[in-house]
Amino acid sequence: MSNKRYRITLTANQLELVGAAVEIMLRSGMGQTYDLAEWLTLKGNDYPHGNGFDICIAERNLIKGVLEGITSYETVHSEKESDSVRELKTLYETIRHQQWKDSRAPEWGVGSHKPIKCGKEPVPEIERIDE
Repeated sequence: MSNKRYRITLTANQLELVGAAVEIMLRSGMGQTYDLAEWLTLKGNDYPHGNGFDICIAERNLIKGVLEGITSYETVHSEKESDSVRELKTLYETIRHQQWKDSRAPEWGVGSHKPIKCGKEPVPEIERIDE
């Protein structure tokens, strides 16, 4: 295991994108494939209007079906979570907590709890830097 530490400075938009990417990885690792199927279909774009909308929905549902077949119940719901999934949980909770702090949401809001260490790595530190 490496003792190297990295500091990454992100804009609010970049933090949102990293959080979404981590959430998609985390959910996919748990067998929740809808968000990944939607991302693969739209590639970050909004749903089109008219006939394009119906085509996108059909593509998304087809991709979701394939992903569900790949991530079968037995594979995804094993008793032991992988190290990667545990580290993703920690990272996801940390990003979500920072987003909650920046939003000034109520104390009971989503992400208000301090992130906990789920894997072997320490909870990442996210420092807000105002210019």
